[in-house]
Amino acid sequence: MKYSPDHDCFRTRGVLSRDTIVEIYKLRTNDKKIKTAASASVGLKHGVTAKAIRDIWNRRTWWNVTEALWTEEEREDYARRRKPCGKAGRPRGSKDSKKRRAKIGAGIAYSSWSEGPGLPRPIHMSREELWGEALRHVMR
Repeated sequence: MKYSPDHDCFRTRGVLSRDTIVEIYKLRTNDKKIKTAASASVGLKHGVTAKAIRDIWNRRTWWNVTEALWTEEEREDYARRRKPCGKAGRPRGSKDSKKRRAKIGAGIAYSSWSEGPGLPRPIHMSREELWGEALRHVMR
């Protein structure tokens, strides 16, 4: 474990400073044949995973620290790949053209009270029947 003075606690993963991030970004390589091996060796040196190093090199993480080191081509690439911030899903106010299908197994519940003690068994009932059975079980 490493002690992190920034976070005032012990951490099981490496903690990187801004200076370390800049140093890692300067060590990047564009050669796809050795990129994984190079990121693994840099990761071992700094106490983080190879994936964390590749994320820094590919501008997925710490982009705000490394932005000053980007070339014009990298800036255009980042602008093209950047996803717009917004909520996922259907736009507010829109409706489905068709009714949604029920999920498979929505009418199956598992109960142990209908047969007494033992393993739960599947019961095919409607929601109202299940609530009625549950209430009868509770009222006993």
